[in-house]
Amino acid sequence: MIVRPASEGDVLALLSLEREAFGATAWSEVSIRAELSGVPATRQVVVAEADGAVLGYAVLLVVAGTADVLRVVVATGHRGRGIGRSLMSELMSEAKRRGCPAVLLEVEADNEAAGGLYARAGFSVIDRRGGYYGPGRDALIMSCTLSAGRPPAATVSPVRDLTYPPVVLAVKAAFKALDLRLRMRGTEHIPAFGGAVLAVNHISYIDFIISGYAALPSNRWVRFMAKKELFDHRVSGPIMRSLHHIEVDRGSGLASYATALDYLRAGQVIGIFPEATISRSFELKEFKSGVVRMAAEAGVPVVPVILWGTQRLYTKDHPRDFSRGKTVLVTVGQPFAPPSGANLVAETGRLKAEMARLLDETIRSYPEMPAGAWWLPASYGGSAPTLQEAKELDSQEMRSRAAARVAQRRAAS
Repeated sequence: MIVRPASEGDVLALLSLEREAFGATAWSEVSIRAELSGVPATRQVVVAEADGAVLGYAVLLVVAGTADVLRVVVATGHRGRGIGRSLMSELMSEAKRRGCPAVLLEVEADNEAAGGLYARAGFSVIDRRGGYYGPGRDALIMSCTLSAGRPPAATVSPVRDLTYPPVVLAVKAAFKALDLRLRMRGTEHIPAFGGAVLAVNHISYIDFIISGYAALPSNRWVRFMAKKELFDHRVSGPIMRSLHHIEVDRGSGLASYATALDYLRAGQVIGIFPEATISRSFELKEFKSGVVRMAAEAGVPVVPVILWGTQRLYTKDHPRDFSRGKTVLVTVGQPFAPPSGANLVAETGRLKAEMARLLDETIRSYPEMPAGAWWLPASYGGSAPTLQEAKELDSQEMRSRAAARVAQRRAAS
């Protein structure tokens, strides 16, 4: 098979492929000829050919430095053989040759085959257009950054998830046993394919379980960045590794950051707590800029996720309470894509402001808000520490841990 520029002699073959793929909405012969007439000024049209037969074709639009994939079509009987990947590779190379910083495209949200092809080519979802293809048929807007040094496709091996499915079944059974009233909204904002960073508020020790569960409606497994101690533990360590979570050594974070970038470029979903540690006030602490930096560098969207109610089950400074019938709320916000070279401080502030808005909505929609409750923020009438008081408690904890480490080293010497 070869991939070559299309010519006038290919028009009837392209028309046949169009009608096979799109039916009543297919481009007409006039439209196809118009696309070819735009080469090379604003178009590139390529075909995949084998033994004299045209098996697929692709069209790229380039206007004012912006590249947009208009078509990638493969004959029905020849799909799944790498033809679409070869066509996409040629379009990406053409966009690079023309100096485009990124490539955009639209795909129907339910078209998992096409979405998977684009995700493997390095594309990530940056927006969603409701009803674009008709009632109930949304379009996903995807983007692939072509910055220098960035590989256009995955740089890590495909992940085999042998442990995740049984773990999910166990979690579902636990939820049922606890009569946990889990209410989720906005889960459709988690992309069904392609890389993404979930930015999650942190109020309990079980937040990674609940926020990971929110990705199930999109058929995604989330890889969380978690502290090294969890991987060193004899019980949790093997589980964390088998779920392909990412070990974070706070003394040397570059390796974990690079691993997360590779996962994102391979189309994985990464979960991060921008506050780094649990908020004792149950409000948002200061955010680290790593979420925005990572998303911008990988060319993927950030999806804000808010949890509420998990602190009632298991959090800092309070005994565990797994009694039945508790309510947990999950709110997933609209994704946004930090641009390459973005102002990290400004974009992190934007993320925090949006998550603060979603947190306020979520708290106010919770079915219980008893005055003086320990799990309710002071600003909402609860008895949880204020942000300043929580900050002081965090500082005390850090000093105590540092003293304990010094004492341990002295005892060992």
